[in-house]
Amino acid sequence: MAHLVRFVFVVFVLLAMCVLKYEYNNLWTNAPVDFPKAKKSQSAAPSLPQPSATAVTGGSHPERVKLVVVTCKGLLNMTVTNIKSAVAFTTVPLDLLLFADDENREPLRQASMLPDVDAVIYVDADVLFLSPIEELWKYFATMNSSHLAALAPESEDYATNWYRRFARHPFYQPLGVNSGVMLMNLTRMREFGWEKRLGPLLQKYSRDISWGDQDLLNILFSAHPERLLLFPCRWNYRTDHCMYGAYCTAGPPAVIHGSRRAFILESEPAFWGLHQAMEQYELGESLEYSFVVPFKDRLQRSRKTRCGQEFLKQVVHWEATARTIDIAVTNRSQKKES
Repeated sequence: MAHLVRFVFVVFVLLAMCVLKYEYNNLWTNAPVDFPKAKKSQSAAPSLPQPSATAVTGGSHPERVKLVVVTCKGLLNMTVTNIKSAVAFTTVPLDLLLFADDENREPLRQASMLPDVDAVIYVDADVLFLSPIEELWKYFATMNSSHLAALAPESEDYATNWYRRFARHPFYQPLGVNSGVMLMNLTRMREFGWEKRLGPLLQKYSRDISWGDQDLLNILFSAHPERLLLFPCRWNYRTDHCMYGAYCTAGPPAVIHGSRRAFILESEPAFWGLHQAMEQYELGESLEYSFVVPFKDRLQRSRKTRCGQEFLKQVVHWEATARTIDIAVTNRSQKKES
């Protein structure tokens, strides 16, 4: 019941987001201890100690994680499902920052909009977590003194890569990067003059960009490759990684990105079915038996595709992750009752 109450609160805040610019909330997750109730405020408190220009942001075991999600423009239901997956698979407290954005350029403005926040993970609304988000946060600790952001490559295959085939502007070599999941060291971005650098690029290449903020990020990091850390494709897994073959071999997919409406269109039943399974899952129930197992059953009955075949290979890993979280939650509940 407590999980349901908290999730209803999130839905209420999301609805409010269609009117307000942004809100800041502390979400309860599957963390091992209790934390204060979710509340709204007009400004965000610092998430981590402010680092120096050469400091490494984040630790290998974060006490809490800051997640930024963009919503509205017909994405309310998808955003709720996104947040549900983050809450279900997260084992540390989660600070959620929601943005209502008509132009979908929030990654370009957060350095100034969140002046007291040191670091965030930004994700598009069409993302589902299948692994604890704190594992992704650990990549902050692998950044060197020059890195100010981390992204995954746009694809792993040279022959089908969009940027190599169609881009009319500079892009991060050799395959470009995808902006759907992004680690942002906001402190370093402010020191770098992030927004001042992006403005002129937008003016110069406005007629050449096809993918909005993603193209601008590619243009910027093509000129400053030393500023970007690449993380594996498993943290931004898309149809590009499976529809023509198994191109992402970095490990079990941990964050699924339903770009190009993959969660909405039934043309790719593996992605559509995954979103349906998480949409129907209720927080507080077993992740393994109320989410992963129903998804596997749905996948086995659906039309066969290469992505579906790849997902069937990965289900065993998702079951193991879900089982680990279920056991931790059960043990914690029993400890409280004793």
